[in-house]
Amino acid sequence: MTDFEEQILRNLEADWGPAAPRSEFSKGDILRYKADGSTWSGVIVWIAAQSESTVEGHEPLKLRYIVERHGWQDSIPDVVYSKDILSGEAEPEPTLEKCPHCGGHHFKGMVRYCPNNPNKP
Repeated sequence: MTDFEEQILRNLEADWGPAAPRSEFSKGDILRYKADGSTWSGVIVWIAAQSESTVEGHEPLKLRYIVERHGWQDSIPDVVYSKDILSGEAEPEPTLEKCPHCGGHHFKGMVRYCPNNPNKP
């Protein structure tokens, strides 16, 4: 890790609190989440561990994801709690196609390999 990268990590920790030792998502993951009454997506830049609130009388802070909204790189990142996460951006589900050769279904782009295809490669 370079000195510059270490400085960035120190700054993130100073701004948002110590890094969480484990969490459901990782830095660099893309999330869809609710904030300000809207649905947003963004990339996780820091995961802050549970910690005591700095405001007297407030509950301890839960684990929180510091997320840079897509298209809002020059703004203050969002603080996203687990309850506000709609989903991690996952790979799309495989698509099936109806096969004219056997009447069944094959994964998209695989119909040409159907055993009943007379022109199978």
